[in-house]
Amino acid sequence: MRQVEYPRVFPGDPPVSCFLPPFWMKMMYPGPKNPPDHVVFKVHPQMTGNDVRQYLEKIYKVPVADVRVKMVYHDLEPIDTHPKERMQRSIDATVFPPKPERYEKVAYVRLAPGEVFTFPDIFKDKRPSDVMETLDENASTPKDESKDIILSADNQVESETKKFQRVKGYSKWFKF
Repeated sequence: MRQVEYPRVFPGDPPVSCFLPPFWMKMMYPGPKNPPDHVVFKVHPQMTGNDVRQYLEKIYKVPVADVRVKMVYHDLEPIDTHPKERMQRSIDATVFPPKPERYEKVAYVRLAPGEVFTFPDIFKDKRPSDVMETLDENASTPKDESKDIILSADNQVESETKKFQRVKGYSKWFKF
């Protein structure tokens, strides 16, 4: 859990205006067949169903009908353990102390009646099929035309890089 140190409050001071809970919520893609009033979150392991409900209702003003919280355990060995250590642990569990179980908590939230949620499609303008179509078009063009296309693209890149030349006084580490 994250330790948050608030400034000292003395009598007569205004109250602390910012509340920073140590909780977090990460929205997950629920899948294509999920109903539109269901939302899935990966939440902080110490959050309860009531915490999730209050977090959504008080902070984001989202009406919630039901919240179900589930712990998801991962019992796989980490990739970075040595194979010899993995083998010895499987033979005799007393040789090495057991690893703490790695887990996460998932909250399934059902919104109030009339509320609908659609997962944002951030790549709606850029589809993989568009890139494939341009590659197919370039492959079907004759060799002379493709050279012209490559040269025009190189000229365009050079003109864009000239716009963002390094400003004097700044290190090379700062790129524009």
